Amino acid sequence: MAKKKTVNTVNNDVSPIMMISIIVIFIIAIIFVTYFGMNLSSPTSKYFSSYNDKKQNKLSELLKKQKDIDNKIQDLSINGGYTLDNPLVLKRPYELNPLTALIIFNTEEETRVEVSINDSVKTNVERSKNHIIPVYGLYADSNNFITLKLEDGTSKTIEMPIEAFDNNIYSFDVKSQIGMNDIYYMVGNTNDYNSMLRGFDNMGNMISYVSLDYIRGFAIYKNKIALSYNQDKDVTKDLRLDIDYMGRITSITSNTDDIDYTSNISSEDVSFIGRSYNLYSDLIGNYNPTELVANDSYDALVDLSLDEYEDRLTSANPYKGSYKISNMYNYIAYNFDKEVELLIVTTDGKLKSYKVNKEGIIRVDINANKSLYINDNGTIYSLRTTLIA
Repeated sequence: MAKKKTVNTVNNDVSPIMMISIIVIFIIAIIFVTYFGMNLSSPTSKYFSSYNDKKQNKLSELLKKQKDIDNKIQDLSINGGYTLDNPLVLKRPYELNPLTALIIFNTEEETRVEVSINDSVKTNVERSKNHIIPVYGLYADSNNFITLKLEDGTSKTIEMPIEAFDNNIYSFDVKSQIGMNDIYYMVGNTNDYNSMLRGFDNMGNMISYVSLDYIRGFAIYKNKIALSYNQDKDVTKDLRLDIDYMGRITSITSNTDDIDYTSNISSEDVSFIGRSYNLYSDLIGNYNPTELVANDSYDALVDLSLDEYEDRLTSANPYKGSYKISNMYNYIAYNFDKEVELLIVTTDGKLKSYKVNKEGIIRVDINANKSLYINDNGTIYSLRTTLIA
């Protein structure tokens, strides 16, 4: 009789929950390894290290916000359905000058609009059915009243409180400098790292205020102000920004030849540059934003092969000499202790070369983060600086 075999059985079933967990862990591991490997092999990952001094471009951010409000204004004027009785009021629309407002409404017939601020008639706005009324010269630290009056006598008064800003003019006598309808502009704190352009009427009320990093001087034209602007006080070459009375930047250039840098008031704490000018004309147009103009041509540059320079860039020692870098829109202002070749590595894997003097300003058409190096007589050094687009 055959002997019956005994078989020891083991339960090899795996629970569905355990199987799913293993699969999920496996997928996460693959994603992690792939991402880590891609970053290691990325042509620019090694140039944007955490030790870099990162300089954020505040001007580009402001320009984007201003462009967005331009688009919003045009859309609301056409499609908003606002009336004189129920207008749209945009307080400080462009951020830069807080003593401003835009008032938007429509009328069935074309009409001129008389604008009064605090019971004083300032201007008339040209005839239109779609009204975009620019209001500037509001009093800081005051409750302002803006009255809009149509040609048929219909009117609307809008109450607008404005907060306080730094209006200290020390012992300066504004009344002795300007006429009844003028505004006296002055740059304050030019010896400090924060400065502002302020305007005062003949009674000493502050009715214009622009704070934008470092302002060193200005020039005044009809319907606009030109500022000498820099993101860094220690970088001596500035941009010229043309700004209308609403605080909107309309033009950028590196040519600051007509900027007035002459201080006419000074003390231990502050220096001022001042000029007197009429704020409103008798008749102005409905506010119509225009495209930003950059008047400079691009500086000559050389495209280099990142592959050929990669080893020298990744092994570059920090530059021991003195330098300052300012990142402003599509411009880089710089101060070096010698003439060098400026190398720019971008997040899109490009390498650009600029021949630069000891100090100056260049325009770069690179809409990406930039890591900076210099080539000093064949030796490459890292500036340990990343410019954030």
